[in-house]
Amino acid sequence: MFEIYLTPIIITLLSVLVISALYLLFGFRHYVSSVSRQVAADNERSLNYADSGSTTDAAGYPPVSVIVYSEDDASNLEILLPQILEQDYPAPFEVIVVNDGAISSTKDVIARLEQRYYNLYMTFTPQESRSLSRKKLAVTLGIKAAKYNVLVHTTGNCQIPSGQWLKRMASHFSPSTDIVLGYAIPAVSDGVDEPWKRLHSFDRVRSDVEWLSWAIAGRPYRGDGCNIAYRREMFFRNKGFSRSLDLKYG
Repeated sequence: MFEIYLTPIIITLLSVLVISALYLLFGFRHYVSSVSRQVAADNERSLNYADSGSTTDAAGYPPVSVIVYSEDDASNLEILLPQILEQDYPAPFEVIVVNDGAISSTKDVIARLEQRYYNLYMTFTPQESRSLSRKKLAVTLGIKAAKYNVLVHTTGNCQIPSGQWLKRMASHFSPSTDIVLGYAIPAVSDGVDEPWKRLHSFDRVRSDVEWLSWAIAGRPYRGDGCNIAYRREMFFRNKGFSRSLDLKYG
């Protein structure tokens, strides 16, 4: 025989476990269902585009400026930039790499690729910019350098395995749409222990499913800087990051 004494700590832990279980069974399940339905609808929409031949019609897609924020990502840019520059996109588009600081290795990568791709450009943030968010400054400089109104953003540490990415993002723009949110799958470092890989991946997916489901419900509150698009005119109409340029995050 043994006895269990329910101390306040044990009661608190049990309460947390019960609430977490209820959240996973009911709340999170609702979020997952919402995102799954939207993914299925998007896939069907893309198939209808393909069947109608719209995927090869430049008139159905806006010209796009892709802005890539890079912070010492030279080795990955060798992979990422061709993935973007060789997208199956029927309308004009350009790629602007904003190099955070004058990092020579990144410059060398861009210089080599510029010989192959006419629509690749680079700008950089000055090293002396220290009293503000360097990423926000870099994004702002990239937007100012862009010549097209639709801006698609990603970062230099990403990879894009699909040649349809630009089409899928741009096809959602309509006269009443100013912002398109995309999803980025997290990659966990090989040096992380296996249990922590699963925990990190689950936490990231849980968070992303939540904000995506709220966006689908018409109440968006955040996005992912690795995969987001919006109109240039909207950015300047709202004065960009002027009210939060001094904040590194948020």
